[in-house]
Amino acid sequence: MSASSSSIAISILAVVMLALGYTFSRERTQGQGQGYGDSPLAISFYAGASTIAYCGTDYAVKLDGHAAGLRDLAVYDWPYGTDCENIQAAGGVLVEADAALVESVIVSNIFIYFFLGGPALSLVAKNSAGIAFGNYQNVRIRHAKQGISLQAEESSFVNSNSFLAGGMSGGGFEVGVIAQGPGACNDNKFYGMFIEPPDTTLTHVYVSGAKTNVKFHDVRLEATSKSLDKPIVIIDDSSYGNVMNGLLGHTHVQANLNRNPDIDLMSAKSVGMDPAPKNLYWNSAFKGYNADDRMMPGFSLVGTNAAITILEDSDEMLFPDHNVIDVDYLNYGGAFKLMADNTPKAPGHDFVTFGVYAIKASSAMVRGNIERAR
Repeated sequence: MSASSSSIAISILAVVMLALGYTFSRERTQGQGQGYGDSPLAISFYAGASTIAYCGTDYAVKLDGHAAGLRDLAVYDWPYGTDCENIQAAGGVLVEADAALVESVIVSNIFIYFFLGGPALSLVAKNSAGIAFGNYQNVRIRHAKQGISLQAEESSFVNSNSFLAGGMSGGGFEVGVIAQGPGACNDNKFYGMFIEPPDTTLTHVYVSGAKTNVKFHDVRLEATSKSLDKPIVIIDDSSYGNVMNGLLGHTHVQANLNRNPDIDLMSAKSVGMDPAPKNLYWNSAFKGYNADDRMMPGFSLVGTNAAITILEDSDEMLFPDHNVIDVDYLNYGGAFKLMADNTPKAPGHDFVTFGVYAIKASSAMVRGNIERAR
């Protein structure tokens, strides 16, 4: 079914079975229902839900015109009946620009359900096209191969689209959010979204391409069944300038944080690299060390079983005007201790972070490490 006049509003009031899908072309074409029912976990046919139940191998809904929109309904890859039970759709909702510019698409209050053969929501620009300035609000995704896919082919762009709230859960996921080039696919922003399938075969968030980055603000990432050695976020080395903050419930981030310093997702295993607004260590730059007296302002050195050297080579400095100390543990007399004299007191607990680079001296000398701390 196609809607192609310059300004059309199509009302979807109940369950609509489709074999061809909806295509909203031209400017200001809108598809609107009366809400997706009383459950965020499954299609609800008995509570006044407006549902597009798609049976086919294409995308259920396509939006390819300026200011086209879809709101207040559910989109379902219908799996029942002899004609539909062995068919999977290519995807749920496709926003596509093909040799054209598509701006200001609005998708709001949509439930996309059971698209296990492809992405639930995808933005694709190809043949020197562009998708920009779209607004995607409260898009709820349940059970999909890919949650949200952003893809810009060479000479095309998918830029500066905003995703507000909503999120994804359930099974069958290869990836939650994937953004990739080789065209420009950047400055796409996600606010307050949750991504919490128990596991994903690739990862929850995957970003690749020299012209690709994403901005995640106050997001929630959880993977209760993911193996601890598998990252929940993968930023390919080709990508830089990504921004991420919020709650990281499980596993870790795989990224070059020097190229992505604004990734600040903290978990039990990792913290961001951006500097804290207040340094809780006095003399954190390790200035004023007296080797003869073994004294350093702001720190207490307990024991004599380590040789300490201030590294003079500027290449060793991780930050300007901050010394790096080399600690050669001599493997006798118990533990070597370097302790801050005090840190500012706070009524609640605070975090302090530090870095240690260790090289094991030998397998027989587990405690005989050369440690370089800053």
